[in-house]
Amino acid sequence: DMMMHGLEANAEDVEIFDDCFRVLTTPENYEEVKEYFKNNNIPTASEELTLVPQSYVTIPDDKISSFKKLISFLEDNDDVQEIYHNVENADED
Repeated sequence: DMMMHGLEANAEDVEIFDDCFRVLTTPENYEEVKEYFKNNNIPTASEELTLVPQSYVTIPDDKISSFKKLISFLEDNDDVQEIYHNVENADED
């Protein structure tokens, strides 16, 4: 059913997880998709415009700690509002 709603709403993709769905769309169609779900009484946990990578990269093991330090430094900087990256193995420990 959710895939059909996504198609009708003009969404780009619907990702299915165990306990939720993620509906992806272009920034141009964001309001249209949001209104579709609202008008059809489909509750949403959150709604946001964000950047999603088109492709991912893997940083070599000997360089990943430096990358994580950089991300940590940026997160601690009060002037930085959001951090986006496309590093696939950045969340691994």
